[in-house]
Amino acid sequence: MQTNSHDIAVFTHGKLTRSFAFLISGIGIFFYTRQFFVVKKIWENLTAKQLLFPQSADYYLAMKLLSAASLVAGLGVILVLLYTLIDVWGLKVMLTPDSLIVLNTLFKKFPGSGEIPCEEIEEIQKGMFRFKIVGKHKTLTISGVEKIDLLFYLISECKKKKDVHKFKK
Repeated sequence: MQTNSHDIAVFTHGKLTRSFAFLISGIGIFFYTRQFFVVKKIWENLTAKQLLFPQSADYYLAMKLLSAASLVAGLGVILVLLYTLIDVWGLKVMLTPDSLIVLNTLFKKFPGSGEIPCEEIEEIQKGMFRFKIVGKHKTLTISGVEKIDLLFYLISECKKKKDVHKFKK
């Protein structure tokens, strides 16, 4: 957590979490690259064998389709890892006295980013990997930032403060 003044609190992922996400993404990209070269070698061998034994063309076609499917599945894993890396490195959750702001510093329009005034926050839902902050008109999503329990406490205090002001008027 970083605080620039007494009126705003900024929450991000810790250095260890960022390093771990970067390491896992690098390992995933390394193994996907190796998988690509292995599949290329398999295709070359299958093509050579198909030229020697053309009667088993269905077998060779099935093997090529399976290896292509493995590349597509690997690409899916890489895309999930890159999404996670962008989320971990770019996520900033800012809490002001009036609103909660979730933004990604790497991509301007990242899913789950936006702003909710404190008085509109209805609940916080825990998902498998992310938290949903549900408002009356909008829902924001965040992954587990450093000191998330303090963030949730400050959100509840922000909401209480707004409720108290509502009743005084």
